[in-house]
Amino acid sequence: MRRILATAATLALAAGSFGPVQAVLAAAPANDNFANAMAIDESALPFSTVVDITDATVEVGEPVFCSGTPRTVWFSFTPSTTVAVRADMSGSTFAGTMIEAWRADGPGLGGLSGLGGTCGGHAIAFKADAGKTYYVRAADILSSVGDLHFSLAVYPPPVNDDFANATPILDLPANVGVDTIPATLQPNEPKPSCGNVIATAWWSFTPLVDETAVAKAESGLGTQAAVYTGSSLATLSELACFSGLMTLNFKAGTTYYFQVAENDGFAGPSNFQIGVPTVPTGTPESTPSPTPTGTPEGSPSPTPTPPQTCASLGNCAAPAQASTPTSTPAPTPAQVPSPTPSPAATPSPNPGPVGGVAGVTGTPIADVLPETDSRPGAPATSPDEGWRLILMALAAVFGITLLLGGRT
Repeated sequence: MRRILATAATLALAAGSFGPVQAVLAAAPANDNFANAMAIDESALPFSTVVDITDATVEVGEPVFCSGTPRTVWFSFTPSTTVAVRADMSGSTFAGTMIEAWRADGPGLGGLSGLGGTCGGHAIAFKADAGKTYYVRAADILSSVGDLHFSLAVYPPPVNDDFANATPILDLPANVGVDTIPATLQPNEPKPSCGNVIATAWWSFTPLVDETAVAKAESGLGTQAAVYTGSSLATLSELACFSGLMTLNFKAGTTYYFQVAENDGFAGPSNFQIGVPTVPTGTPESTPSPTPTGTPEGSPSPTPTPPQTCASLGNCAAPAQASTPTSTPAPTPAQVPSPTPSPAATPSPNPGPVGGVAGVTGTPIADVLPETDSRPGAPATSPDEGWRLILMALAAVFGITLLLGGRT
C-alpha cells in the first residue's frame, strides 16, 4: 500500500510540473503566416520592429527561395506614390538571415512575383509602384533562433540621378559604382538605342587632350551605358550605346555624358569604368615586322647591300636599280710553274761518247758528279777534283781491260 501511494504522489508531482512549462512556451509570432503579414503604412517610414521567431513556422505552399529556412515571418507595404525602399535585418541575434521581396500580382501565395532577395545577406532594396502591394519575407537559415530585427525605409536616389547633376570624371582611369534601384527616369530623358531603361544615373567627362580609351559597363544583371554630346536633355545626341566593352575616341575640350542603367528594365548595383587610354589620337600604331621567310635550301642567299650613308640628302648619289645579284668569280691565283723533273736516263741504242772517251757507255756525267756535302766541317770538293777522280776511274778500267786481254 505504501508503495502504491508513493508512486501516485510521484505521478502527481510530475503532472503538476508540466503545467508551468507549457504555460511559458512562446507562441508563434502574429505575422507567422502570409495572410497575417504585418502591414506597414508609408507614413510610418522609417519603420522598425523586433520579432521573436523561436516558434515561427513555414506554412504549406510558401514559395521556396533559400533552402534550410524552418521559420518565416511576413511584412506588407502598399505605397500611394512610387518610391524606392530598403528592407534590412541588421541587428538580428542570429547569424543566418534570409530576406526577399515579392509583388502581389494575384491572390494568395500563388499570386506572388519575386523581386529578388538574399540568402545569407541582411538587406535588399526594391522600387514599389504606387497602389501595388509588396511583401517582404524574413527568415532564419539553418535553425537559427532568436530575435529578428526588421526595418523598412525610403531608399534615396543617387546624387547623379538627374542629367543636370551628372558627376564629373576628372581624369582617367575612372571606376565608379551606383545602385540604380532608387534611381529614377526624368521626363523627356533620352531612351538609349541598346535597351529599355527605367532608371538611370549620369556622369560627364571633358578630356584635356585627344585620346582613346576603353569603357566597360557591367553588373550581375547587365549594365548598359550610352554616350552623348550636348548641353541639355533636349539637345543630347547619342554617339554610342553598349553593354560590356567599348572603345571610345575623345576630342579635347568636348564634354561627353554617360547615361548608366540596368538593361531590360532590371535595376541593382552597377559598375562603370573608363580605362587607361590605349593609343593617343594621331600617333600611328606600331606595325609588326613581317615574319621572315626561310631561304630554300640550295639557293644562295643574295649578298645584302650595305645602307647608304651620306652627310646630307643633297650629297647622296642616286641608288643603283635593284637587280638580281650575280656571283662574282673569285680571282684565279697565278700559277707558279712547278720544276720539271729530269727524265730518267734511258739507254740509247747507239750511245754517243761519254766525257769524250770512246767505247764507254753509262749515265750522263751530270748525274754522277758528286754532290757537295753541306754538313758542317765537311771538306769542300772542287770541280777539278771531280774530273781527276773520273779520269783515274777510266784509267783503272782501261788497265784491267788490257790485263784481261793479255791473258787471253
